[in-house]
Amino acid sequence: QFTFNQGDLLVLAAAIVWAFYSANLRNYPEGLHPITYQTGIMMLGLIFLIPCYLFELQTGKHMLLNLSTVLTIGYVALFASVLAFICWTRAIREVGANRAGPFIHLMPVFSTILAIIFLDEVLLGYHVRGMILVFSGIFITTFTFRKRAKESV
Repeated sequence: QFTFNQGDLLVLAAAIVWAFYSANLRNYPEGLHPITYQTGIMMLGLIFLIPCYLFELQTGKHMLLNLSTVLTIGYVALFASVLAFICWTRAIREVGANRAGPFIHLMPVFSTILAIIFLDEVLLGYHVRGMILVFSGIFITTFTFRKRAKESV
């Protein structure tokens, strides 16, 4: 039986917001510095996350703060959020969402590689098949895009 739960709906909402964000990155005001723009976006995201945090506190499901969680939050805040968003914004501004978009699918590939290196995870067949699909998709979309771009000139 196929059903949606709350988490599925949140992932769907996140995908829609991400698509809207990526498609409109080229349209932000010219005089606005990219870091200022990103700071505004992140503050807006923080505002939307506050009710989720308050809900977790109310239900008693909250994260314990210790050195490990603080370091993890710091890592995610700096690398997976700030630097990643700055790089993504620059890529969209330079080459556009159509050309940069397929490369978002490299995240699970690099996550798998990093998990193998740092967490001693084992590389399994479905990892390899998934990586092949990701690289094939990127190759096909990039090659097709360039071919169509040359034909239209």
